[in-house]
Amino acid sequence: MLLLSTTAWAGPWIKAPGEHYVKLGGSGFVATEYVDPSVEAASDLEYAGWLASVYAEVGVLEGLQVTAQLPWSLGTNTESVGGRSYSSRGLGDALLGVGADVPGVALPLSVSLLSRLPLYDETGRPELHPSLGDAQVDVDALVAVGQGGPLGAHAVWGLAEAGYRARTAWSPSATWTGSAPSDGLTYRAQAGWLPRVGERGLGWVSLDASGLVNLQHDPSTKQWHQWNLGVAAALARGFHLEVGAQQIYAAQASSKGFGGSVGLSKVR
Repeated sequence: MLLLSTTAWAGPWIKAPGEHYVKLGGSGFVATEYVDPSVEAASDLEYAGWLASVYAEVGVLEGLQVTAQLPWSLGTNTESVGGRSYSSRGLGDALLGVGADVPGVALPLSVSLLSRLPLYDETGRPELHPSLGDAQVDVDALVAVGQGGPLGAHAVWGLAEAGYRARTAWSPSATWTGSAPSDGLTYRAQAGWLPRVGERGLGWVSLDASGLVNLQHDPSTKQWHQWNLGVAAALARGFHLEVGAQQIYAAQASSKGFGGSVGLSKVR
């Protein structure tokens, strides 16, 4: 199942060598439905998912950074009538990516590759127990552009990102028999505000809309549209306390619902 992400992919601003953003976070997602085309008896189930993860963006060379995330997931389906629950837990879909600046342009511009690698095996999963993910490797090719600047004593930014998601049929589940999923187009638009008191940054507020649209009509391949609100409060020595809210308001082959997140991040 799709769980609330505790991270936001960096966008067009590539970190310099030695700079980093590291976050330890947790999130929850609830839905009044469990949508899984591979499960015939999925009706009358309510879904709740929980995710804990470590996420990092690190500048390694001039104009080049790497990104990684290691997640642990817990998903529970509960019968609307009767209250019986069915749970799955374990490592989820890890993220591994690399991003690079595009030099010689007026605005911050980057290109990147981001892969999702399932760290679980769906073989033998009981039917009413939720999946920990899509159980196959995805690779995104992304282009991001953005701009930021002062607004009075504060600062603002905006970014736009578009990509192509190659959804492979490779899976660590030896008996996985799903049809080849449809490739898709991803998008994200974000606006943010960085309040300041004098030279001291207080954190940030961000609002973004993102989604995935399949290139072919495929009722068994997930696609969705969502919004996210994030607020971060600056602590000491580059640490920030982050909280977030999310709604998946439109989806196919996936659940619609609401989520929230909290995390402790370190920026340098």
